[in-house]
Amino acid sequence: MDEITQIDLNHYQGTDKDFIFEIVNDDEEETAYNGLSNASFEMWIKPSRGETIKLSTRTGEIAVKDNVIVVSIRNMHTANVKWGMADYDIFTLIDDKISAIVTGTFTLQHSITKEIPKRVSTNEM
Repeated sequence: MDEITQIDLNHYQGTDKDFIFEIVNDDEEETAYNGLSNASFEMWIKPSRGETIKLSTRTGEIAVKDNVIVVSIRNMHTANVKWGMADYDIFTLIDDKISAIVTGTFTLQHSITKEIPKRVSTNEM
């Protein structure tokens, strides 16, 4: 986990999406990191102008099991965002050392529909 992997992400504004990152060793095999599931992770998506999106294991948007990190971006994170491109990174604290796991560009494609569909009640039919 010494090298920082670069992965560019694409997301459609206002949608719910999980991004899955698998931490592997140099041979691209799964690596068992002791305590990784209990470590804190932070992902910040920061545009050059505009508000930064901050996701964390502490607030529930990031889940970790073994060597797999799942980042859940929900409608509320991007619905009102005006920017189209940002830089992001994911950091963690393992064995009292701060480590960058992944970095890259986060591209946000803006949606056309701005009103979220509401669930139709069976009573309304």
